Amino acid sequence: MMKLYLCPDCKRLVLASRRAAVDCTRCGRKNLPITKLSFLEYSEMSEEKRQEYAKFQARKIKEGQRKAEET
Repeated sequence: MMKLYLCPDCKRLVLASRRAAVDCTRCGRKNLPITKLSFLEYSEMSEEKRQEYAKFQARKIKEGQRKAEET
């Protein structure tokens, strides 16, 4: 099964299967968070929609990390 990971630093979407931990090859971030987007949904998106999704999700991840650091 294909899984979609997102790098919150450079907003790169990474498709992978059978890997427990995925690293970003663009910026080097380790252990990327997995998205809730299915491969089918991803494949039906235009490139513009994919970029919008990545930007939105990266912002949510960053906000969650910042809140966790504050507590």
